[in-house]
Amino acid sequence: ASVNPVTITAVAVPTANAGADTSSACGLNPTIGGSPSATGGTGPYTYLWSPTNGLSNFASANPTANPGSSTTYTLTVTDANGCIATDSMDLTVQPTIDTFLFTGGIQSVIVPGCADSVYIQARAGEGVRATNNLTSTRAGYGGYCAGNKAVTAGDTLWIYVGGQGNSGNSPGWNGGGAACTQTATCGAGGGASDVRLGGTSLGDRILVAGGGGGAEWSPANNNGGDGGGLSGGDGNHTSNSNLRSGRGGTQAAGGAAGTGGSYAGQPGTLGQGGASGNHPNGHGGGGGGGYYGGGG
Repeated sequence: ASVNPVTITAVAVPTANAGADTSSACGLNPTIGGSPSATGGTGPYTYLWSPTNGLSNFASANPTANPGSSTTYTLTVTDANGCIATDSMDLTVQPTIDTFLFTGGIQSVIVPGCADSVYIQARAGEGVRATNNLTSTRAGYGGYCAGNKAVTAGDTLWIYVGGQGNSGNSPGWNGGGAACTQTATCGAGGGASDVRLGGTSLGDRILVAGGGGGAEWSPANNNGGDGGGLSGGDGNHTSNSNLRSGRGGTQAAGGAAGTGGSYAGQPGTLGQGGASGNHPNGHGGGGGGGYYGGGG
């Protein structure tokens, strides 16, 4: 019987190269894959990436990737002979961190395309002491507030960084309460720091850190109250009657004004610290700004 010949031809198998592991900040869309992503075997090659989420083209040799969270991508290469090779790479998505310092104006940031939530930390402006005595009085510290908020890609967050109060009638930006014009004996309140979503009105605030109250100098040595908490800190009148101290604002109402004597301050209101009283010799401290401001 005759024997038919059998021909066996050995062919090289392809090699897949998914590229090196890398990290990227949210929204930067790095290009993944090797240079080149396939070698050996017999071209042309076909490419298939998995998972496909966040890829500009899952059948491309070098797609851009924006997965929104850390992802392991696997590349499958098939050559013209149907031979298959695979390789994987890790894309670590790091959070985008934006830091905003005081400018005395409104700032903003747009939520990147890969984000569905943000974590916000805010510190408010502190009050100020009167210059006549920088040792016996203490101004209120600015408050700290932090939290998570669900957002949508493309949302604009409006950033208000509160300013420190100044001696005399020079309140901190974004809600600090005014004081009298005497820099030696009057201190203004610090402004709140807040973030707003959907607009720039007070009703659009999603997080507020309250400002510190200003301190006045006299034999009474009035200290400013600290910002922060569900209720802001009260001022501290260290002699005579504590009725003269302004009270911290809450989540529902402004802080009451100091009422002692004939020169009562003003209560805090929504987003605004109360002004100090109009003492003829110039003694008074302004309330700090907040969700509701503190009393003068």
